[in-house]
Amino acid sequence: MNDILTVKEIMPRDFACRLAENPDLLILDVREPDEFDFHRIEGSVNVPLRMLERACERGNAKTVRGLAEAGKSEIVVICRSGYRSYNAAAILMERGYEHVVSLKTGLNGWSDFASKSRAGSQTVYGRFGNRALSA
Repeated sequence: MNDILTVKEIMPRDFACRLAENPDLLILDVREPDEFDFHRIEGSVNVPLRMLERACERGNAKTVRGLAEAGKSEIVVICRSGYRSYNAAAILMERGYEHVVSLKTGLNGWSDFASKSRAGSQTVYGRFGNRALSA
């Protein structure tokens, strides 16, 4: 039987709530290293999409510490626009990761949300402290 995996997506506002509720949330950024170095969410882990399958195998030289053991942890996968993160979330789900979501609209949407939240009267963004977008 061939099960079809459905990737769950999360909007920036809901991502903000998850960050506030779970400061240990694993944020997996699947952009290329130069994109990650330019700006990122502090505390995120960078594993380019092209390296993801090897990075989550135990015992592989390319294994990313923490990712191989994160099968039951909550993971939010991010990229610039949401396309690569969606594909990466599907890969993780195929490998047995249980609690994976993709950030819909990616860092573009997150940046827009953060800017609007900082400008608004009820600053949701300020609750994250170390999870701000950094350059």
